[in-house]
Amino acid sequence: MDLTRYDKLRSAIRRTLSPDEAAAADRALEYAAEHTASQVRHDGSPMLDHAAEVARIGLEEIGLGGDSVVAAILHDVVRTASRQDEETFLRLTDEIRDRFGKEVLGMTVSLSHISDIRLKASREQAENFRELIVSYSEDPRVILIKLADRLHNARTFQFLPERKQRDKALETMEIYAPIAHRLGMSRIKWELED
Repeated sequence: MDLTRYDKLRSAIRRTLSPDEAAAADRALEYAAEHTASQVRHDGSPMLDHAAEVARIGLEEIGLGGDSVVAAILHDVVRTASRQDEETFLRLTDEIRDRFGKEVLGMTVSLSHISDIRLKASREQAENFRELIVSYSEDPRVILIKLADRLHNARTFQFLPERKQRDKALETMEIYAPIAHRLGMSRIKWELED
């Protein structure tokens, strides 16, 4: 698999992480590319572009480490598999555990659970949703990856249909910006609010 499309991420990983962590990230990119090859985003870009950008944001803008970067790269693979039959999901999660470890698997499954929450953000429900998201995140890195995920999604809202843009913007403002604020991530909070 040609990973040159992700050289910016790979260079940042090699500058920041250990050689073993960089090798794991490369393996994760190859694995994710194989499992998302036919999937595209609203703008027509490969699904893996999103995961790679979430990993880059996590690494360079939030300061996440090796396992978190690998989990960010793999998060859409697990999310997509969770919507298929149970056998496919279990086979894939076994593979991820064997190839990348229990911690990475745990983070990706938690991220999948958060993605499955159907948020209908209103001011009254926002606190309940924030608490639910936090409860799915026994590992605090999951929340940080989810913030990176939402930040990249927010940066690409313009490719969504107008109604979905408004819904996602409200959800971002009511749910994710306050989480960033509580974590002391002012720059990310401000960008999410904007």
